Amino acid sequence: MLVLSDYPTEELDPSTPTPNLGSKVGIDATRKLPEEYGGKQYPEDAVTDPAVEGRVGAIVEEILRRWGQ
Repeated sequence: MLVLSDYPTEELDPSTPTPNLGSKVGIDATRKLPEEYGGKQYPEDAVTDPAVEGRVGAIVEEILRRWGQ
């Protein structure tokens, strides 16, 4: 991930606190080829524990239920 602070932005961007300066974020989410990763095996994708996924789902459902009242 790359974060650039105080980076030039569009002149008409109303979301920046300082005119003509803002922040940019860049994320490289590409899977590397073996020769790009120094010949090592690339790490496996992260997998969420089903119990955690179920608990988070229940919490979200409860929040949405309460918000809908």
